[in-house]
Parts: sequence; C-alpha cells; structure tokens
Amino acid sequence: MSDDPLKLARTMAIAMDKTFHESNAANSWRAVANAIEAAYAKIAELEKHNASLRAKIDADAQWDTIETAPKDGTHILVCFGPYDRWTTFAQQPPTVAHWFGDGWYLSRCPFDHDAIQPLMWRPLPPPLQNAGA
Repeated sequence: MSDDPLKLARTMAIAMDKTFHESNAANSWRAVANAIEAAYAKIAELEKHNASLRAKIDADAQWDTIETAPKDGTHILVCFGPYDRWTTFAQQPPTVAHWFGDGWYLSRCPFDHDAIQPLMWRPLPPPLQNAGA
C-alpha cells in the first residue's frame, strides 16, 4: 500500500491528462470519474489507517496516578497536572524523575535537591532505534 499522497496525485493527473486527449468525450469523462472514485477509495483507506494509528497512540499514552509509580529508583516520566495529547500543561511539561529515599526528584539535575510533587506518571518510552547513528 502506497501512502504517498503526491504519488496518488501524479497518478490521477496522468490518468486525467490521458483521458482528456482521447477523441471520445464520453470515455474521457468515464475515466475521470473512475480516477476520482479510486482517489476517494484511497482517501478512505488512508483515513482508516490514520484512525488505527491514533487509537494506538492514545492507548500507549495512558497516565497513572503517582501513587502507583515504582519507588525503586526507576526513572519514569512524570507530570504535574492532567495531560493527554489534546492538552498541555499550564505549569510545566512532563519530565523524567525517580524516587529516592523520601520523595520524587528530577532525574535531569544532580544538584537539585528539592523533592517534587508530581501527580501522574508513565513509563519512559523505549529508546530510539539507531539513536546517534
């Protein structure tokens, strides 16, 4: 399956150009109508594929309350308010933190010794493939 909209547009333009240069106008318009129907079918197929990808993203992006987070030093992604793909934080974006001794601490700054109070958490995403290559 080709998801390249430019390739689809080129294919449609070629088909339409061919049909307009044929001598029989009825056949030309029939071919144009067929090309348009094929384009609509492809659009419907791509919209269905897009919806399935969005559903996967939504399923993968679930946040849990901080009370359920691991307290073994594991680095996790935390946030300080409700978060989903449609909203952003008024306070600050999600950040990496870990439990250490008596509270949650930012993992990015070894000199920040103040505990933080996140509300939600989720596991870190897997590392990128070929990162740094």
